[in-house]
Amino acid sequence: MALKETIKAKAKKARLVGGIVKDSVVFNIKKKTVRKKFQKQPIDLIVVDMDGTLFSGDVSLEALKLKYPEKTGKTVLGELLYDVILESIASGKNSVESAIVWGNAFLISRNFSKKDLNKVLELIIPGLRIDLIESLKFLKQTFNTKLVLATQASLEFGELLNNYLKKEFGLEFDFVIGSKLKFDKKQSLTGLKQIVAMKTGQFQGIPVRTKAELLEMLSFRKKIPFDFKKSLLITDGYSDIDLAKRMRTILIKVKQKRTNQKISQTLKLADYIIEDNSYLGKNIEQIVSNSLTK
Repeated sequence: MALKETIKAKAKKARLVGGIVKDSVVFNIKKKTVRKKFQKQPIDLIVVDMDGTLFSGDVSLEALKLKYPEKTGKTVLGELLYDVILESIASGKNSVESAIVWGNAFLISRNFSKKDLNKVLELIIPGLRIDLIESLKFLKQTFNTKLVLATQASLEFGELLNNYLKKEFGLEFDFVIGSKLKFDKKQSLTGLKQIVAMKTGQFQGIPVRTKAELLEMLSFRKKIPFDFKKSLLITDGYSDIDLAKRMRTILIKVKQKRTNQKISQTLKLADYIIEDNSYLGKNIEQIVSNSLTK
């Protein structure tokens, strides 16, 4: 039985890695053709991934742990549900869109509400990367760099976090993009209005957008000059490869890695890979300032 489970696990991992390797080849080919153009362009907009990047935690994980606190052995039920959802993506059984809807359904069944977003924020705060926050604040104040907080998770949580950062650190992202939740009159979660994933389309009648598409839509609606060649992505893993193919990318080399983070680091899916240490903020500032002085 142990051998059978080991073979299954390796097969699942192979399917995940195979897909990522294919994308990494495309990533490297595209980057080779445009890297010289990138290097000559100043960075005037920074897109920051939320979960795992701006903070070390994960909103979906904390929300599930909050609503499913029952212990199963040494593990909280919410964490087990989260692991099952991630495993379903890694094994190819479910798409990102399906996983988001599935996780959302778990929260709906436990009467998740808008007030619960504040409780999730409290759980996330200890994991904030303060050096990164201070660096982004410096870049915005010094170079008037536009900042976008981008997530596949909840737009509503992203906006809540943005308000907290403004109040506590004096940092405000100019824009936030993410999946849109649906609430009823009692502020209870009832579904999704929009999903942010890696391919544009529809899933179970819900519009699906990529971060890249939402950035272009945002630029059009707000009349903001936007050029991928003049933009920088800061992320922690593979889920942002749709953006990483088109703009300069910083990959934060986090210490406690999930599968997609390990593979992203191994395949070097970024222009810059920066250690998650006390020099993180200064290294990012250096990359941006160098682009402005060339």
